Amino acid sequence: MHYKVYIQISIDGIWHDAAWLEFTGNLEQGMCGATIFSYLDDYVFAHLENSSTALSLSYQVNFEVHSQNHWPAFLLDLMPSGAHRRFWASELGIPQGAVSDWQFLSSCAMNPPGNLRIKEAASEMELLDDHLGFSREDVIRRKEDLLEFMRHNGAPVGGSSGAQGDAPKFLMTEGLNERWYPSAIIPEKKIKTEWLVKFARGRKDIDRHILYAEKVYLDIAKQMGCDIFQELIYEDACLFIPRFDVHVRDERLIRCGVETIASTLGHFEFAMQASQEEVLQVIRRFSTNAKDDIKEWLRRDILNVCLGNTDNHLRNSAFIKSPNADVRLSPLYDFAPMALDPEGIVRVTRWKKYENASIPNWHLIVENYCENEPELHRMIHDILEKMGEVSGLLEEKNVHPEITNYVTEKVKIVRSYNENYA
Repeated sequence: MHYKVYIQISIDGIWHDAAWLEFTGNLEQGMCGATIFSYLDDYVFAHLENSSTALSLSYQVNFEVHSQNHWPAFLLDLMPSGAHRRFWASELGIPQGAVSDWQFLSSCAMNPPGNLRIKEAASEMELLDDHLGFSREDVIRRKEDLLEFMRHNGAPVGGSSGAQGDAPKFLMTEGLNERWYPSAIIPEKKIKTEWLVKFARGRKDIDRHILYAEKVYLDIAKQMGCDIFQELIYEDACLFIPRFDVHVRDERLIRCGVETIASTLGHFEFAMQASQEEVLQVIRRFSTNAKDDIKEWLRRDILNVCLGNTDNHLRNSAFIKSPNADVRLSPLYDFAPMALDPEGIVRVTRWKKYENASIPNWHLIVENYCENEPELHRMIHDILEKMGEVSGLLEEKNVHPEITNYVTEKVKIVRSYNENYA
């Protein structure tokens, strides 16, 4: 049996049919099943070789028909995963395993972050012009039960469920009337801001401490020179995250393309991994300012190690694609002390060389992979110097002592290991 869907892209606030995808494998194979993918002829004639309108950095706009024994990797960026995969499995009455991958794509990829969606899934969305919305207090009070609460009160919630990850997180719209709605259910002319609202990953105290630390960690990352979009807002175990991929212009939502590093590496399964060296290669291949983005990547890696963000899999990093064809690392996101998570999150994206017991030596990395660039050596030295002050900043911001103590000890080890080679 064959299955077919159409992929849409938003350009200047307008959705366009861009490509088709046919699944020719067996349902049991899921993402590892065979597919045929091609841009639509009309779309190619309108956007031929225009890189800013490509669905993926790996699939430029042309007439080529791509037959593969797996799904195009960028489709996984549109798929629900983690908490929302569990939600949709319950909602649709289907298993969570690979046999349901096609249904998750064709029925649930209606409003993912970025500027792509599946047409058939989006056709199920309902636009409401007269819903009263919800108060900010409703959002905070209901926490992980928010979707059920909104649905019980007459709001379609499918558009809120596009964010990936295990922590409960919802795409939400703040209206001009200062009421809150599931994303994509009110007319765009009534939208003020788009948010990602995130709650604790579990119900233990440490889960809430980690969530609060994410807000503080972004503040620290900004001080260290990382690309941060806007300050996060934390209130009563609820984290409000302004979305960097979408903004309002002339009463329309303008969406930027977002493609994970995993997608650019061709990862067509969620469990696939790569090395840090491979990440440098894709940055050099796709970024329109590779020099600055490699510097940013190294800066983030230092902070990940020092601050205990072990959840550094490559769906937690992405390129953002601007309408002017600029391709850059997106602002930093999902940056928290996951080393202290009760489930034991380990660092998965490692350096093949010059990393010992999850502690890299960035001076040797720069010497061997970055042409021994003096500017990068100075950056490493400066960040590690500043990291000596971080424990005081964490205490000042009332981050839980367990997190602060972890960072204090980790920074000592990291600085010692790198100073020996400086």
